[in-house]
Amino acid sequence: MKRIDRRQLLKGAAAAGGAALGVEALAGTTAFAAPPSGPFAPRAVSNLAPPVATPGTTYKYYNGTGFHPMSNIAYNWNGGIAAYVPSGGTDYFVKDVEIPNGAVVTECSFDLFNNDASGVDIYIYHWIPSTGASPDLQIATVTTLATTIQSVALNPTTPFTVDTTMGNVALYWRPHVVGLNQQLYGARVGWMLEPGLTLFPDPRRCLGNGATTPAEAFILNIDATQKVLAAGPTGVPAGAKAAFCAVQAYQPGIMTLYPAGTPDTGIANWSVFGSTGQLQLLYMMVPLDSTGKFNIHNRFTGKQIYVDVWGYVV
Repeated sequence: MKRIDRRQLLKGAAAAGGAALGVEALAGTTAFAAPPSGPFAPRAVSNLAPPVATPGTTYKYYNGTGFHPMSNIAYNWNGGIAAYVPSGGTDYFVKDVEIPNGAVVTECSFDLFNNDASGVDIYIYHWIPSTGASPDLQIATVTTLATTIQSVALNPTTPFTVDTTMGNVALYWRPHVVGLNQQLYGARVGWMLEPGLTLFPDPRRCLGNGATTPAEAFILNIDATQKVLAAGPTGVPAGAKAAFCAVQAYQPGIMTLYPAGTPDTGIANWSVFGSTGQLQLLYMMVPLDSTGKFNIHNRFTGKQIYVDVWGYVV
């Protein structure tokens, strides 16, 4: 059998304007086609900040086209990405998410367009049919109006462990009006799958008493094993290699959290984009020294910082 020379084949295809490969050549001399128009035209560029990735967290993104209504209402896709209801009634749109068994869900955010005062509802739901329980339901109604896409965080106030042997995790979006003023572009879920993670049923604060931390300041020798609001241990044992914590501030920015007694790594492992004055919260593994202590380098303007312990890894 005669050997096919791919290089010569591609040269011939280029000379023929792509016809040799069954590809329609672009008109004119431009190297790229014009953006699509009509029903699949993309919306104007949004003002979304780049997505932030927390170290140790795995993420999966779901386009709005992956969500489907729970009834037979009509729905359309805008730009081949965003779902919306063109006419008639509204309904819940649902998307099952694939998360490994035993993972702890820590983050969830929705990218949506809302330009109607009625607002839209967003949910993350852990359904366990055998018990009828849905204790990890997190709900928010987005009423902020904007002419660009918004990214709205729905961080679980209580981290929960996924049990895929008994149920599933699902995302829900519910528009309140029909038409293009409410559209779902997608959603992102983050989780940690950390062997040996012990979770507490409630948080235990180890840092935060209302004091403001100056910019570029260091907070040294924070004891993850002891509470600051009430005397007593948090439950983190000395010798734990990391504490599973909710690290919070009232301003976006970056911080470095690292074991006490070690040099500052200079690498931010807490990084959040958002609005000043709103609580910025990320769940993360905070590395500890052998006595259960850690340091923080606060790299942004002075604001209150809180750390709540939710568990630990030995």
